[in-house]
Amino acid sequence: MKNYTNVRYVCLFIYLCISPLVHSQQIGDPGWVFDESKYDSRIPAMKEWAKAGVQGGIPYRNSLAVKKTLTPTSQNQDRSGDIQNAINEVAQSGGGVVLLKKGTYPIRKKILMRSNVVVRGEGKKNTILLNEMKLAAAKESVKTEVILFDNVQRAGMEDLRMEYRAFHNGKRAYPLDRDWPNTFLKYELRSQNYQNDRLYYDRANFKYVTKRDMDIRFVFIDNATKNCWIDNCDFIDSASAGITFGGRKGSHITIRNCTVDGAFQKGSNGHGYGINCSASYVLMTGNTVKRTRHWAIQQGAQYCVVYKNRSEVDMNFHQGDRGSNLIEDNELHLPHWQLWKIFQTGANFHGDPGTSNMFFNNDAKKGSKAEYTNKNIIYTFVGRDVVPLPSKTFPPKHGVLYAMKRSNGTPPPPPPPTPTSNQKPIVSFKTPANNTNVKVGSIGLFEVDASDKDGSVRNVRLYVNNKFVRQENHVPYEWNAKNQNDPSLKNLKEGTYTIKAVATDDKGATGERSIRITVVGNTNPNPNPPAPPATASIPNGIYYLEVPGSGKQRLLSRNAEKHSARMHDYRDSRDQKWILKRNGNSYTIQNYSTKRFLEVPSGRCSNGSDVATWTAASRDHQKWQISESSGGFSLKPMHCLNLALDRQEGKKNANVRIWKFSPGSANQIWNIIPVPGAKQESTAITAYPNPATELITVSGLETDDVITIYDLYGKMVIQRVTKDPVLPIDTNRLASGMYILSVSNKQQIKFVVE
Repeated sequence: MKNYTNVRYVCLFIYLCISPLVHSQQIGDPGWVFDESKYDSRIPAMKEWAKAGVQGGIPYRNSLAVKKTLTPTSQNQDRSGDIQNAINEVAQSGGGVVLLKKGTYPIRKKILMRSNVVVRGEGKKNTILLNEMKLAAAKESVKTEVILFDNVQRAGMEDLRMEYRAFHNGKRAYPLDRDWPNTFLKYELRSQNYQNDRLYYDRANFKYVTKRDMDIRFVFIDNATKNCWIDNCDFIDSASAGITFGGRKGSHITIRNCTVDGAFQKGSNGHGYGINCSASYVLMTGNTVKRTRHWAIQQGAQYCVVYKNRSEVDMNFHQGDRGSNLIEDNELHLPHWQLWKIFQTGANFHGDPGTSNMFFNNDAKKGSKAEYTNKNIIYTFVGRDVVPLPSKTFPPKHGVLYAMKRSNGTPPPPPPPTPTSNQKPIVSFKTPANNTNVKVGSIGLFEVDASDKDGSVRNVRLYVNNKFVRQENHVPYEWNAKNQNDPSLKNLKEGTYTIKAVATDDKGATGERSIRITVVGNTNPNPNPPAPPATASIPNGIYYLEVPGSGKQRLLSRNAEKHSARMHDYRDSRDQKWILKRNGNSYTIQNYSTKRFLEVPSGRCSNGSDVATWTAASRDHQKWQISESSGGFSLKPMHCLNLALDRQEGKKNANVRIWKFSPGSANQIWNIIPVPGAKQESTAITAYPNPATELITVSGLETDDVITIYDLYGKMVIQRVTKDPVLPIDTNRLASGMYILSVSNKQQIKFVVE
């Protein structure tokens, strides 16, 4: 075994030395596909695991143009604003690379990633982002991050290093589990009670200690972020956590060739993680994680692949993963003093791991003891125990579960762009077909295919009779889809139109395709379309959800019933109080005691589906439409608006459910009563004056709200990020006309510039 290990390290060293020459060989690059010859029909998840990571692969370094270059300054000044401005500028130009030249960049404010923008350094040893952020509020429930991917696509971080440097009594300090020679701080912390400087933990006793104003995550990947990547980056001594996922909607993320080493903040509420994965189809390969709390797979993770990594922490299926995740061909070496198991689960109240998670062909040890290393066995969780799968399932027929191969051999990365060799992008319409007739008011989806043989497509623009509609920067290239604002398409009158799509590649070349459609009269109009239900306007605040009249029961949720939602007699308790917060046309409803959100588990949409609470509210089945109904209110889940929150035939002390909405149904009418003494606040976001001349002021904002102004063709003309509740915006440079102001996708306001 010793000789085998030495050989592996020698091979790793050779690989790292020549990796720039064989970059196209790496898993996660363009051109990798599922190897059908290795498929084992007993394990259908193999085909799903092959989809993990960025769809189409991480773009080659020389396939994206550098649009903005930043250099270090001689002074120790905050560079977060410079980096943010560069990201915004490149995003507005259609995408590309922000290059950070060799040096150190102090960061004191959060940086928001944008779609189609890559932040790239000049190497992990050369370009350093130095976190100097601190939280003003020393509360354990407060968290923030240095880099935020929030509902973005085709964005990435490459070839850089992030660090946090702590000091104690004027001396550089490190997490206690780092092998550093000066142990003065370890003994001070054991002998004195530091209320404000408890940064570290004692590995021998595994005692958690916390400094809460350090609850700063390095990278946070949230909401519907898709096809993004972190490649060849180091995350050293994070204040709270290295790489963390937030929203369960996120998918197709690649984390490759990264090192996460050390975390200061190891408190009792989710701190100190190395990688914390809670999205789907995430590929993690070539990474090293050590001296942190966990490598976690949890909270919605599904079809995630952990392949060919090295970890010195536990692989922790902490809570609520959706199963079918793969851990294959990794070095999992835990120190002997570590209290966790190699494959660990969360506390009992977190519930059992998901089903069909598989662990195969890993070099796994705790101290010197090898575990789960039989190459003829696939291991999985049954309940909270790791056991072999039934013998009929293992070993896989071809000795591999993550079965990938290069398509068409191993082509080299694309050559640097040259004006003489560039080929135009190829464009075609998927829908509608040429010479299609469509009815007035029934204009459907416009979808375009665009590709570039010698590079990548930067954007696609759509025109109607040569009038610009809107630009799409990423696949799918769609217009007039659900939730898209394309009034110039929706409102086409009778007549014949030429629809043109123009694609621009990464070198500036364009290709185009045109079709004709004819809009004809609607032969069966509906003169009386149903009106949408009126949405109630309830201020943000803390409320009781009560039975009307003399029922004397309120809705609650608590740990004792595993966070189900049920009725209970009145009492003055935190678990009967709910925090309502408006987000556009819906509300999140959060329990005041547990901080969990009212939801329909797994997004079920059928009569009798139970209602419970969950730790996040990023999906429609965790958001509610509240409408006035028969002297009270009805509450409908946004994913299923034909059903409403229902009190099971009016039973007392019973779970609530959703049931077909019936106006006036006594079991679906709720009183929403402000909690006496609790602060209620207005949620209205307003923009004034309207019409505007030189200035429009937006009020009712929250910290880090993104305010975006579009013209009626969907082109973004202004974008701002606010730290204040009121933001004035200069409109002098806008042409006269109507515009749409969007606030973090929560609310849209139409206004006119005169």
